[in-house]
Amino acid sequence: MRLPFMTAVTAALFMLTATASHANWELRQAPGIAVIEQTVGPVNVTFQCLGAVKNRLNVSLNQQGGWSDYPRAVMIWMEQPDGRIARHSMDSYPEDGQLSAELQTSDLVLEQLRNASALEFTIAGTGRTIVRTNASGTGAFRNAVLEQCGF
Repeated sequence: MRLPFMTAVTAALFMLTATASHANWELRQAPGIAVIEQTVGPVNVTFQCLGAVKNRLNVSLNQQGGWSDYPRAVMIWMEQPDGRIARHSMDSYPEDGQLSAELQTSDLVLEQLRNASALEFTIAGTGRTIVRTNASGTGAFRNAVLEQCGF
C-alpha cells in the first residue's frame, strides 16, 4: 500500500523544533511522527515514520533540478561497521517532484539502519548511485521511531 507524504504532515514537520542533530542529519519528532533528513550535494534524503503506519518508513530523495525520469525501484545499501552490507529494494514513485519510496521494516532492518556506518541509494537494475552518505544519527532516529511510531 503506497502512502503519500501528505502535504499537511510535511508542512507540520517544518514547524517542529529540531530535537537532535548528528553530523549533517537533522532529527525532528512529535507524537506519532519522526523524521531524519540530510542534504548531500544536490540530493535531500528524508526518512519518515508515521505512527498510524506500522513497519514502513517513507523515504524521499529530492534532487535539485528535479528528476529527468523516475526509476521504478531503488536500492538502499546499509554498510555495517564490520564490513557487511545490508541491501533492500524499494518500489519508487514520483510525488510532488521528488522520488518517494517505502522501506518495509522489521526489527532486523531497523537495527541495520541504526548500526549503519554509511548509506547508499542506487537505481535498481542499473546500479547508478543516486547518493552516498554517512549514517551518523540513524541510531537516534531508530530510537525516535520506537518512541514516536511504536515499532
